[in-house]
Amino acid sequence: MLNLLGLSYFLPPDLIFLLDIDPEVAMGRIRARGRPIQVHETAVFLDELSRSYGRVCTLLHERRGIPLTTIDANQLSLDKVVDIVMADVLQHLAGEKPVEIPNSPQRAPIEVIATTMSGSIQDQRKVQHIGPAFLSRTSRAVRMHRADSHAQARDITQRLVGEGSRIIVSAGGAGTFNAVMEGCHLAGSVPSDLRLGFLRKGSADLVGKVLGIPDQLEAAVEVILSALETGNCVPADILTVEATEADGGIQHRKLVGFGGLGVFGEVPRFTESRFIKVYKGVLGSLFGDLGPFFVGLGLAMVRWQFQRVLGRVPEMSLVLGEETTATATWVTVLVLNGDLGADLPLGQGLSLGSGSFRVIAMRYQGLPQALRQILAARRGAILREPERYGCIIRTVGSLRVQPRGARPYAVNIDGGAMVAHGEASISVSGKIWLLSCTDQGARS
Repeated sequence: MLNLLGLSYFLPPDLIFLLDIDPEVAMGRIRARGRPIQVHETAVFLDELSRSYGRVCTLLHERRGIPLTTIDANQLSLDKVVDIVMADVLQHLAGEKPVEIPNSPQRAPIEVIATTMSGSIQDQRKVQHIGPAFLSRTSRAVRMHRADSHAQARDITQRLVGEGSRIIVSAGGAGTFNAVMEGCHLAGSVPSDLRLGFLRKGSADLVGKVLGIPDQLEAAVEVILSALETGNCVPADILTVEATEADGGIQHRKLVGFGGLGVFGEVPRFTESRFIKVYKGVLGSLFGDLGPFFVGLGLAMVRWQFQRVLGRVPEMSLVLGEETTATATWVTVLVLNGDLGADLPLGQGLSLGSGSFRVIAMRYQGLPQALRQILAARRGAILREPERYGCIIRTVGSLRVQPRGARPYAVNIDGGAMVAHGEASISVSGKIWLLSCTDQGARS
């Protein structure tokens, strides 16, 4: 019924006030205005309208546990009605009338944060169906929150977690997922009882695929709900990325998945603006999940080469744990904090929660070799013959980038971007539990 009324698309109210008035009394007040009566202003219509409001308010009260106050407005003045409403609102804000979750108070509500522009055109159309898909399959309260940007998704999540929410579902791509994951932090860490789900709605949802979340909406919702009931979740390391700003300050970002610099650092420039997401939707529809990524990668390669020719690509040394490399021009430095599946097979054998991450650093040895390096990385061949492709591969707990000079360079945060004007670093900073269809590393 809630789905038919379209109420699942909106945030539920904290309180409901139903002003109950007899149709004849209402008609008397309408006539007293001294204005012509509208064609729909009849006692019969107002009676049916009153019954309909009553049904909706009762439904929200019974199904969602929202406090309902019915006020007899037949004899009360407007000022008196306002006084009653204000008193209840103030009482609620003071915490004397907490809103209880219906049916089972111990069953926490599900907070879904969905971005409106992620993935293919079909993915973008999923948003309006997410609420009904959850509500038709669970007795838990489900609240939908729409975000128009990654920053807004992060802010919404931060507010919800600060208010005590502990079941969060990100509905979007990798950028949305990492923004929501950042928002899950309280005082620098993720609460140990928080569970994060990844409802895939993006163009290259590698983490979602590894977690076994189907692309089809209804099947994905069933997997997430099943994981909540069975306790199936996988620990994932959170990587903190720090980069020096132009004024010497330090900016901080967090990620689960992959990041990088060099050519990979430039990819978000061609995949993450609002205008670009329109063509991402078209490419995703035509060429599948990875279509937008590889188009962005190709454009990033062209731009990086152009910048290199102009002398704008800084040489840098890499501190890989305790090892420091010689200063060189690196066409790509790729970071993965686990095995992200066949689409990016460079994290093979490394679990998401291992406490370390893999670094694949490719020295620039000319344009033809750069193209071979990227193709070999796509196939995973670079893991078997790193020397052949001029690569260093290490599994470490920290990475520090030390550029020569202060030229800016881009850092990819798996769907987001940073610009560094000096040193940058990546390190394991915490863990988060991700809802999964598998029981590997599961904990209830």
